[in-house]
Amino acid sequence: MAEKQIGMGADFHPGGHLFATIGDPATGARVDRTRFIFATLLLVIACQFWLIFEKAINWDEFLHFGQIYELADGRLGSSIQTLPTRLFGWATLVSQDVVTQIQAIRIVMLACAVFTAASVIAFARRLAGLEIALICGLVYLTAGFVFTNAFTFRTDPVVAAALMAALCVFAFGQLTWMRAALVGILVGLAGALTIKSIFYLPCFAAIAWLHWHGPDVRRMKLFILFCTVPAVSLAVFILLIGLHGAGLPASEPQASNLGRSVGNFLHFSNSSRYVMYLQKPYSRRW
Repeated sequence: MAEKQIGMGADFHPGGHLFATIGDPATGARVDRTRFIFATLLLVIACQFWLIFEKAINWDEFLHFGQIYELADGRLGSSIQTLPTRLFGWATLVSQDVVTQIQAIRIVMLACAVFTAASVIAFARRLAGLEIALICGLVYLTAGFVFTNAFTFRTDPVVAAALMAALCVFAFGQLTWMRAALVGILVGLAGALTIKSIFYLPCFAAIAWLHWHGPDVRRMKLFILFCTVPAVSLAVFILLIGLHGAGLPASEPQASNLGRSVGNFLHFSNSSRYVMYLQKPYSRRW
């Protein structure tokens, strides 16, 4: 039996390829529009790749990158929202120049942004036609802050990619134990990276509502599957934070450490000390 799809547009054909309409002589005008939108997407991505090397490094990029050096030096004292230091420690081996190291991470950030845009397109394709879905991805990538900062070294691009992937898994087809576990793993990873992941909660609630009101629903099983997602998420969150924190030196309590970090951010008092990692002037400004 084919899997049920929720929220599908009338023109959606399960199993259809993203570019199934290309080459159909009966829809020549649509083919041209589709290719134009797709070419525009590629152009936007190329411009963002150029900005990786031309846009000045933001102060908070130095702040996040400084935490990688603190981890390597055994000085990182908090496990709260510092998990990215484990993911990008390899960047210190790319070059002796810190700016080049950050630019290497920016390439990974751009890949995450492109993956997020692809997830937006795939998600929109369940609700609308191909061209509208491509436009949704284009609108996402060209939104002002996304266009100029989606590739910068922050946790946001990685978290957005993980959560959009989780949304797609949650929305496509029937919800199974494997899908619920995978969604929980992705959400738990995102939560371990940043507490801002909570802002995606309404999106997951909307998909849950669609599942709940779908045809031939076994609601007791569905309720248990819904409960599985936060349970797995919490387990993954605790596991990742625990493993990350176990490798850190003993320091002041996490609560006071977090409070100090928030204070440093709000007062902008701690950013200047990361400038010392610069090994050559970087005078270009966007």
